[in-house]
Amino acid sequence: MTIPSSLHGLFGFFGRFGSFGFLGLSALSLAAPAAYAQAFSDPGVAFGLQGGISKGREADAVPVGRLHVRYRVTGMVGVELAAAYRNEEVRVQDAPFVRLAQGQLTGSFLLFLLFDHPVQPFLLGGGGYYYVTERGLGANPDFQRTEHLFGFHAGGGVDVRVGRRVSVFLDARYTFLGLANIDPGYAGKADFVSATAGVNLYF
Repeated sequence: MTIPSSLHGLFGFFGRFGSFGFLGLSALSLAAPAAYAQAFSDPGVAFGLQGGISKGREADAVPVGRLHVRYRVTGMVGVELAAAYRNEEVRVQDAPFVRLAQGQLTGSFLLFLLFDHPVQPFLLGGGGYYYVTERGLGANPDFQRTEHLFGFHAGGGVDVRVGRRVSVFLDARYTFLGLANIDPGYAGKADFVSATAGVNLYF
C-alpha cells in the first residue's frame, strides 16, 4: 500500500521528535530509584501539563499545549480528561487557503504496560469535542465559519516516574477530524498528529 505524500511529513517530524525524547526519558529512567516501584501502579489522581508540536495534513507544524487530569483506576488502566488549543494555516496547492483555530476537550482511556516498573509504555484512545473557527485566506478572504465537531484519536507514549508524586512523559496521538466541505479543491480533512512532552503531579 502506498503512503500518501501528505503523510510523509507527519511521520518524519514525529520520528525526529520521538528519537530525542526517548533518549531523554531513558536517561531519566536510570535515575529513578527502585524504591518507588511499589507506588507506580497505585490508583490516584494526577494533574499535568504538556507542550509540543502538531502537524496537520496540509499545514506546517505548529505549537500545541494541553492541560489534563488523569485518574489511575487500577495499575493498568487510567482515564484522562484534557483541554488543548492549536491554530494552523491550511494550504492548498502551496497557497494559503484557510486558518483553523481549535479548542479541544477530549477524554481518553489509557492502558499502561509494565505498570510495576518506573518506565511504563502506554497506549491510549478516545474522542472529544472540537470547537473550530475557520477563516478564509488568500483567494477566499471573506469565508468565515464555526463548527462544533466530534473527533477520535489514538496513540501512545511512555511515562517515567522520577519521584513518588512526579512523573515525566512523552505522548503522541493521531486525531481523525473532518470538516464540512469548503471548496471542491479542499477535501475537508483536518486530521493531525501531535507529539508532546509533559509532567504529572500526583495527589
